[in-house]
Amino acid sequence: MRVPDLLVPSSEPATVDGPAARWRRRVVSAAAVVVGTGLLAATLRVPPGSLWFTVLGPLVAATWTVGSFVSGPIPFQPDRGVARHTFVGPVVAGVAAFGVFLGAYVVARHLPVVGAALDGVLATADAGSITVV
Repeated sequence: MRVPDLLVPSSEPATVDGPAARWRRRVVSAAAVVVGTGLLAATLRVPPGSLWFTVLGPLVAATWTVGSFVSGPIPFQPDRGVARHTFVGPVVAGVAAFGVFLGAYVVARHLPVVGAALDGVLATADAGSITVV
């Protein structure tokens, strides 16, 4: 699929997946979340400046990216088929998630226990090469 195809609404009717396809999508998505979460936990536990941080970080991103492509679209409302806004919706969700996490960080860094944990995570990321991170 080329990128311009994502920007143009499809004139083809939406296809409705059968139960087997929906089950496969759920299993693939669950596996990607579990494996990605485990890799993320390992990434955040490595000591600052470790090469493992720069190895595990891209593995987390690759796990979730490959999982999303292998599972395919999972419509929020299965009765309506695949959502029309296949490009705009995820971009808006990503920007909103960034805003929520940024706001949570700004608030959490002032809390004594959480602030120290955030400083530890950021120290791990800052110890590596800025280009790779």
